[in-house]
Amino acid sequence: MEVGKAADCLLINTDIPCLVPNYSLVSNLVYSASPECVDTVICDGRIIMKGRKVEGEEEIVAKARESVKRLAGR
Repeated sequence: MEVGKAADCLLINTDIPCLVPNYSLVSNLVYSASPECVDTVICDGRIIMKGRKVEGEEEIVAKARESVKRLAGR
């Protein structure tokens, strides 16, 4: 990464049970990791998710539920 450049990265929690014991991080990420291992997501230098929380997550979920109800009612 470089100052002033776009950056995408994931911060992985390696203390999740599916990644223990951690003999090979690469093998663990390829064969054992699951979405619950992702703690933080940074896209284009912006923090999208931190501590497994997305800003506005409750509103996003509520709107998705409303959309499903509307679509199912058609």
